[in-house]
Amino acid sequence: LIINSLKQTKFKNILEIGPGEGSITNKLIDISNNYVGIEYDVALYKKLSNKYKKNKNVNFLNQDAGILDVLKLKNFFTEDYILVGNLPYYSSNKIVRNFISSGFKPLNLVIMIQKEVADNYLLSAPKMKFITNCVQMYAEPNFIANVNPESFNPMPKVYSSILNLKIKDDSLVPKNSELIIGTIKKGFEFPRKKITNSFISFDKNKIINILDKLGININFRPGNLTLTNWEDIHKEIYNE
Repeated sequence: LIINSLKQTKFKNILEIGPGEGSITNKLIDISNNYVGIEYDVALYKKLSNKYKKNKNVNFLNQDAGILDVLKLKNFFTEDYILVGNLPYYSSNKIVRNFISSGFKPLNLVIMIQKEVADNYLLSAPKMKFITNCVQMYAEPNFIANVNPESFNPMPKVYSSILNLKIKDDSLVPKNSELIIGTIKKGFEFPRKKITNSFISFDKNKIINILDKLGININFRPGNLTLTNWEDIHKEIYNE
């Protein structure tokens, strides 16, 4: 499913996160003109590097993809690239956030992640979560397929989902996007409470006045708000 999704994009620069034992690496290399794999495990990194050492268009980095300086990928990709990977549950959000908010974003992220995490990426109001806003600030998440535990060996205890995160055009992303995300985070301090009570970093009356001015129901909870609502609230709080 991942390979078929990549073939449809027709892009030839491919970045794989966590190739591991290389279960799909060969296929990715076959459909790419330029391949880079990021592998955190030193032993696996050395094994992969040795296996493909004669291929000049294949490179591996022994890095943590969640904290990688993404701009360093310009040493390998002179043009747009696609990110693909089976991301570990404990670091999937960190990895995704690192790439979609970077100065050298992939055009698409075709990723397999735990279904619970994928479901959070796909939410919409009135069920938005903080991570939903973080992802949808920069990308449009599209569902591809669910994957049963039986598809893996060894078999995990959880279901997985494959998503395609299509990066938004820069013109659709606010220039102060990370500052807005900071405001959203403050608004989600107590997500089950009404926004007037969950936004504890600011005076309650100030928040009520802002919501009234923007025509937002003061009984809404953080999950009811859209990204546009948060952008408007941020502007009113900071006069930006």
